[in-house]
Amino acid sequence: MGSGGHNAKPSSVLKKEGTYRKDRHLNRVESVAKLLPAIPEPPGHFDKTHREKWDEVCQKVFKLGILTEQDTDILELYVCNWVMWEAACSEVKKRGITFTDGDRIIKNPAFSIMQESGKVIQQLSGLFGFSPRARMGIKTDPQEEKDPFAQFLNLNN
Repeated sequence: MGSGGHNAKPSSVLKKEGTYRKDRHLNRVESVAKLLPAIPEPPGHFDKTHREKWDEVCQKVFKLGILTEQDTDILELYVCNWVMWEAACSEVKKRGITFTDGDRIIKNPAFSIMQESGKVIQQLSGLFGFSPRARMGIKTDPQEEKDPFAQFLNLNN
């Protein structure tokens, strides 16, 4: 289901087009929520797998030019659910969707965890443009990756 109305343009695009007006566009959240200049450090409780996924996901969001401090909690939730989903998938692959306990057939609890984590991942993916459909709705002013060597050369001029 669509969000209704016209797609809002970022203030940076409005300024480039010469259509930015303070009386209309100053009260936007993007005016307050500043983009992060770099990828933030992962939360302290993350293990190696979590940190690798954090770096991967933050890099994608950073390249889209939409990574703000306000997003880090949602990204943390995404990464935690992704790691749970991956672990549950491994368990289901190893033991199967069902297993037997004596003469009873039992649904593998990891299968439920996999399904629930997958739902959360799918919902959060839409917020950050991790699917083709979600990307169609995101209007950004992408950030360029800064070349450290070029920055060094510019500082010495």
